[in-house]
Amino acid sequence: MKQRLILLNLVPTPLNLLLLAGGSVLGIFDDTWAIAQIKQILELTGKVDPDFLLLERLDVLVDTMPESSVECLELMIKNDKSVWSPYGWQNETKAILSKAIQSTSVQAIKTAENIIQDLGKRGHLEYRNLLSPSGSK
Repeated sequence: MKQRLILLNLVPTPLNLLLLAGGSVLGIFDDTWAIAQIKQILELTGKVDPDFLLLERLDVLVDTMPESSVECLELMIKNDKSVWSPYGWQNETKAILSKAIQSTSVQAIKTAENIIQDLGKRGHLEYRNLLSPSGSK
């Protein structure tokens, strides 16, 4: 509970994400705890700044935490009102989605496929080659 109160005090600042994303890399925060906090921030506020730090961290965490990583990506994309963000996030987004689809997690695969479909509806067709021709595994 104390960690959550500390985190909520950090929410308005970019230092918040730097601490969570960078801190979990350095072992300051447990990855499971950090990604749960980041997901909560995304659910409450709809975005994080700087977003590129989170995407870089999700690209690493997706190997061991595919469900949580792709859920955070989904929240970022759904809550993004900018036309340009998906272009700026393209490399990390492709990497995260590709790893999620190749994972053994049915939930991560389905979420990744839903993200790709949503991006396609928005005109971002560059992700469709990540889908297998036969759909879900």
